[in-house]
Amino acid sequence: MRAQFGGCRRIRLIALAGFCLLPGRLAAQTTAPHPRHPDRFWLSAGLGFGRAARSSVPELGLAATAMASYQHGVPIVVLRTATDWGIVRGDLLTDVALLAGVGTRLVGSHASVAIGPALTGSSLGGFGSHRVDYPTILGAAVQVQLFGIALHSLGFGLSGFGNLNRYQSFCGLTVALSVGVLPP
Repeated sequence: MRAQFGGCRRIRLIALAGFCLLPGRLAAQTTAPHPRHPDRFWLSAGLGFGRAARSSVPELGLAATAMASYQHGVPIVVLRTATDWGIVRGDLLTDVALLAGVGTRLVGSHASVAIGPALTGSSLGGFGSHRVDYPTILGAAVQVQLFGIALHSLGFGLSGFGNLNRYQSFCGLTVALSVGVLPP
């Protein structure tokens, strides 16, 4: 009887050691980049049109984005700033966001979506009206990137962004140029 318990104890210890080592082995396998798909990083800038959600004057404003993106496998991390400037009233809405999401590994193109927190600033009015500056607050940001890739280091496409916050939510769509280490 005692030999059976000793054998069970050894099996339990081996199983426990296996379960302790398994997550590390899985993490090593899933975090190592595939040789055909190395890590990617790029800088993007874009110009386009944006819209404030609660604007009293229905208008499209000018929008601009600048971002730095890093992709390891499927996960993507984006540091982004976006601005929407209302042409008629002079509203200025801007954010700086750290976003996380997923991206594709398609040959010749890229698509990704990311969400995360953003520091948001709003300055409303200014052209013929009293300017109201709101304090910097925390907002929720989203970013979508779609672009084609040429010459392994140059991308051209669309970048959509949005920011949901307490004072003045906004969104926009820009035509963006991307430069960096991109897939073939």
